[in-house]
Amino acid sequence: MDHHVARHDTDYSLWGIFARFKWSILGTFGLVVMENLIFIAQPYLIGRTVDGLIAGDYANLKVYIAVALGYVCVTTARMSYDDRTYSKIRAQLSIETVVHQQRAKSSLSETSERTALCDEILGFFESGLFVIVKSIVEIVGAMAMLAYFDWRICLVAFCSMGISQMIWISTRSRVKALFTQRNNQREKKVQEIESGDYQRIVTHFGNIAKIKVKLSDYEAFSSGAFELMGVAVFCFAAFVSTTIDHVTAGMLIACFGYVKSLNNATTRLPNIFHAIVGVNEIGARLQKMAHKGAAMAAHPSAAQAIAPNAVPSNNEA
Repeated sequence: MDHHVARHDTDYSLWGIFARFKWSILGTFGLVVMENLIFIAQPYLIGRTVDGLIAGDYANLKVYIAVALGYVCVTTARMSYDDRTYSKIRAQLSIETVVHQQRAKSSLSETSERTALCDEILGFFESGLFVIVKSIVEIVGAMAMLAYFDWRICLVAFCSMGISQMIWISTRSRVKALFTQRNNQREKKVQEIESGDYQRIVTHFGNIAKIKVKLSDYEAFSSGAFELMGVAVFCFAAFVSTTIDHVTAGMLIACFGYVKSLNNATTRLPNIFHAIVGVNEIGARLQKMAHKGAAMAAHPSAAQAIAPNAVPSNNEA
């Protein structure tokens, strides 16, 4: 197993993992894009269906049913493909992580937790990247359709996205520091439990709880701000859409549907942004240990200077 892993210079960054398994991951991307292009067309089709039904025409209803069935088929295929793809990648990287930790003479506590951290990166690929692609397609599609209805609605929606980016930039460094603190604590979990010292155990889990609360506060603040912007865009769209010439009930339903879709995609952004910061911190942490393990494998005599059960400090972890 060690010889097999030695052939791979494991890159734990998001780009590194993508580059290594790009064809499998691109397959999931393709299905996600196809799935959400069908999804973003649905408000428009629903609006056309409503106008058709009012006029006693069922042709648009048949089109909507066909598209909805296609959406179900693509979604089912994507979920099945995702499970097979990411299970294989997760197993491969977990094996390599264990080998790197063994080479670096990490403790069992560190090895166990770093394997879990590796799994967290793959969890982001499996769910987080799906949300990112879904949100991008929803945002671009909704903005395009809102521009089709009225450019003023699109402009206001674009401004709300700019405010979202400023909120993200202003909180990014603090969120990264909190993820670093959290992962430092997680790596010491088994060690603290095995110590048998009640006060150390209480302090350890108390620190993790405090960090989680702080991260949750940042997400709650961002989500609340994004929701308020969504309400503002919806109110503006409600005012402007009624001034459109020859507006129909179906057009109003479609317009409000795209505003709601844009709001849903926007409110998912805080979790996505925080997840990106978290997995980048994990990737850098695992990368450091992989390099350390590779150096020890290349120079075995250097490993003798390190105690087998040595545990790095918080700043080293």
